[in-house]
Formats: sequence, structure tokens, C-alpha cells
Amino acid sequence: MLNKPTKRQVYLILFTGFMLMFLSSSVKNVFQVWFIDICNSFGITRSEFSFSGTTFMLVTGIGSWIAGVLSDRIGASRTILVGCFFIAMSFIGSALVANFYFFVALYGGVAALALAAVQYVPMGVLVDQSFSGKNKGIAYALLVNGTGLGFVILSPIWVYLNLSYSWQEVYIALGCVFLLLILPMVYFTLPRDDAPKQETNEQRFSSRREMWLHTLSQPAFWFIALSFFGCGVNMAFIDIHFVPMMQDANTAPSVTGLALSVLGALEMIGGFIAGWLTGRVKPALLLSGFYALRAVSGWLLMNATDEFTLIVFSAIFGMTYLGTVIVTSLFCLNFFGAENKASVFGLVFFIHQIGAALSTWAGARIFDAYGNYTYAVAIAVGFSILSALLALGLFTQKSEPVPEST
Repeated sequence: MLNKPTKRQVYLILFTGFMLMFLSSSVKNVFQVWFIDICNSFGITRSEFSFSGTTFMLVTGIGSWIAGVLSDRIGASRTILVGCFFIAMSFIGSALVANFYFFVALYGGVAALALAAVQYVPMGVLVDQSFSGKNKGIAYALLVNGTGLGFVILSPIWVYLNLSYSWQEVYIALGCVFLLLILPMVYFTLPRDDAPKQETNEQRFSSRREMWLHTLSQPAFWFIALSFFGCGVNMAFIDIHFVPMMQDANTAPSVTGLALSVLGALEMIGGFIAGWLTGRVKPALLLSGFYALRAVSGWLLMNATDEFTLIVFSAIFGMTYLGTVIVTSLFCLNFFGAENKASVFGLVFFIHQIGAALSTWAGARIFDAYGNYTYAVAIAVGFSILSALLALGLFTQKSEPVPEST
């Protein structure tokens, strides 16, 4: 277990975690902004190219489960360190390959696994180990809001650079940043004494088997996981198809950059609000409210006829972006315990990414079939409403003791 950190160590954990989340947002954001360019560079249609994004979403989910298990086995800090190295390698490798399927293997496979190893699941473990009480919600919100700041600061930069630089040049530059800056920062600042106690293979198998049988038998797990599936449907559509949707509508780059900045700014604000409210509002009501707001934002996107409506959509959707992640993470801690949170949240995030993968693929297929994304947005709105109802179902559930495992 991690020893109680000093105030200096706490600040270093927060700073390093925030910077890592900030820059790791580029793994998805750069892909989104250069989506059409990358597609054209391989000479394939959007639905064919969406295979890379679909693979990325699905493998990120598998990686989240793996990251949870690794965090339980070798510690969150070591898991994050490995993830940083492979993000660097995936950026550089993706820029150098000429074959689309090699690109899929590097971006959709390696980068997806690496991103899962540095983001929500292991960061949640670090917060659980380093903070206590209501401070956990605020600390976790601060760390994951690095992705929000990535939207605010980096997205307009990517949109601007898209006018002058190729995606290969940007990928190589980002790979060097992770290799020469972020990797040493993580190595020297995050604690590495958080690995759990060792058990025999027989003890480990027995304890984990009991934990999973108990977890999967609880209705609360399925309420949480299936509502988060709907979250994945919505988040992936915006992550992958929102910028192409605006580009198809001939939206000015300045407006596109502003929309992404507003989304990111409200993502940060919404994350802090969620962190602050987690100890003050019934979590089921809070989670359901976030999903309901997301349904409203989707309706606005379906009916957007001017730039102002796009900005309003970005503000409302951004407000919900991290709120669902933070509250869902809290549910995993409350229902399944700190000892099991990483593994359980990893599985929940895997189910989230199944929804994300289906949304990425379906969005491209719907565009190729109809020439627009209207039906895809309507489907996303339907899943938001379903998620809101499933979240309300958590009112009837109570946490039960869970067999501990390592």
C-alpha cells in the first residue's frame, strides 16, 4: 500500500497527473481534427477509416479493464509509467507507417491500451490512496479535468495547425514530447510504493473469483455499467464525428475552435461541480441529471441551424462530459470497495467503450448511407434518456460487503 503522502508529494501527484491528462487528451483530439486528412492519406472512405476509431474505442475499453487489474497487481504508478512510454511509441510509429492496417494496429491497438493505462482507472486508484473523505471527489475532478483543459487550450491549436502541418508531423512531435518530457516527469514524481501485498496464486485466484461472482450478481453493477454504456455512445460520437460534422457544414475554423474550447471549458467546470456535489447530492440523482442534460444537448445538435446553437450545445454537453465519469467512479468505490475499485471500474469502462466503439462505427456508416449524421445523433439522444432512467434505478440499490481481493 502507498504510504501516507506528504503535502509536497500530494502537490506533485496532482501536478503530474493533471499534466499527463492534459497532454494525453491529444491522443483523441488530434485524430479527430485530422480525421478527414488521415482518411484521405490512406485513400479510403470514412466508414472504412472508422475501423481505426472503432478499434481504438473497443481496445481502450479492454485496456481499462487490464489497467484496473494491473493497478491492483503492480500499482497504479507503474501502470501509468508503462502507458506513457507506449503512447510515445504509438505516436511516432503511426506517423511512419504507410499501410492502413499498421496504422490501426498502432493507433487502434497500442495507443488505445496505453491511453487506458494513464487515464481514468489508474488515476482513480492514486486518488483513493492519496486523499480521504470529500477531498477524493475534488482531487479526482482536478486530475481528470486535465482533459478539459486539453480541449480548451490544445483543440484550437490543432485546428490552426491543421491548416499548415500534416498529421504525421504533429504525431512525431507529440511522440517526442511524451518520450522526453512526460515520461521522466512521471518516473521521478509519482510514488512507486503502491503495489499491493503478494499472495500465492491459489489465494489470488480464490479471492478474485469470489469478488467477481459477488460483483456480477449485484443489480447495482448492471445499472452502473449499462448507463455508462450509453455514456460511451455519446462521448465517442462527439470525440470522433463532431469536428467532421462541422467541417461538412462548412463551419469556419474559428467557430470550430471556439466550440471545442467551450466544450473543454465547461468540461472542466462540470468536473469540479460533479466533484463538489458528490458528497452533497444523492449520487443516483446527480448521475441521472447529467444524462438528462446530455439528452437535451443532443436535441440541440440535431436542430442546430446556426453557430450560436453549436456553441450552446458545446456548453451543455461539456458540462456533462466528466460528470458521468466522476460519479460512476464514486459508485464503484461505494458499492464494491477501494480494494476492488480498479478492477470493477475497469470492467465498467470496458462496457462504456463497447458503446463507444459501436457509436464510432455506426456514425460513419450512417453518414455514408445518408450523407449526414442526423440519425446518429438521434440514436445518441435515445441512449442518453435510457442512461438517465438506469441511473435513477440506483436509488433502490444499497452497497453490500464485498470479498476483498488484490
